[in-house]
Amino acid sequence: MILSATGSLASGGSIPLDSSRLSNTFRTPMIVDEIRFIVRTPTASSNSSTLRFNLGGSIRVKLTAGKLELTNGFVPLWNLSPNYQRLSQYKSVSTFRPNGEELAQSVGDVSAGIFYNHFRWLLPCKFWMPPGMSISAVISRAVDGVSGSVATGNATVDVAIVGRAVTGRYIMPKTTQVPWASCWVGTAGTGGTDLNTVQRSGQLDLINPYLSTIKIQRMIGRLQLFNSTDLVLDDDIRAGVETATTTPDPVKVKIADSRGNIVTRDFANFYDVFYLGRRAWTFDTELKPKERINVEVTRIPDGDTPFVSLIGSRVEALRNF
Repeated sequence: MILSATGSLASGGSIPLDSSRLSNTFRTPMIVDEIRFIVRTPTASSNSSTLRFNLGGSIRVKLTAGKLELTNGFVPLWNLSPNYQRLSQYKSVSTFRPNGEELAQSVGDVSAGIFYNHFRWLLPCKFWMPPGMSISAVISRAVDGVSGSVATGNATVDVAIVGRAVTGRYIMPKTTQVPWASCWVGTAGTGGTDLNTVQRSGQLDLINPYLSTIKIQRMIGRLQLFNSTDLVLDDDIRAGVETATTTPDPVKVKIADSRGNIVTRDFANFYDVFYLGRRAWTFDTELKPKERINVEVTRIPDGDTPFVSLIGSRVEALRNF
């Protein structure tokens, strides 16, 4: 069973999607397993043959199921889940890129087309969606500069709730595991003498704001490379290395929790912590109420922005949803 809705966004825009299209209108509950996102952006003819961009960091979503929050504010699409696909084929059979979230398709003549970004949040738990419950999705887009000579129109975002109907006899649970995501977004590095500057997550970015314990499934780390108006993507090309310096050194990250427990003892290479193949680190831990994860990032190259998210779940009552 799939429930879907669509919205269109210009750079810097925000729009709520039609919640009636993301509502369980059936007489039986629905168990949601995943949420899928597709971003479609028309490309300009002068750039489409070589253009590559990924709007997973620019486009962000705020999800609520009834009164239950699935995200802590707006979370970038690419920080909801690891990169599940590692290779995609472009319209030229000889042109391949390492990130399967990105796919270009020719439309009409071979020099103009549509660029696709695919994202898939496999939920860390099975989420019960009772009859009548709606999922509210608000989509926002940061000012990313992808326009003009690069893109010929707004980005169109498709959101699909994927699950299955409960058939036959069933007992409706009084509580359900609720998937949850929260993200810290840093600022773009300037390189040069500022490479040693340390950026830190805020007190409310990666916090458990609830009165119940959050079971953490994984952390996801991304680096967004922005170069003028013709390149905005997940920085898997430089692998987080400042190439303009005579002493290249990858981005470094240090993580601890608010209780003083050390996750990384010292600053470690960003892609040693968040494996480059998946941009994620999967582990099993808990975050008590009002506890948080503190992240510090340094050696950020010119044009790179760090993104670090927490993915987990908590138990909530289904009454009065």
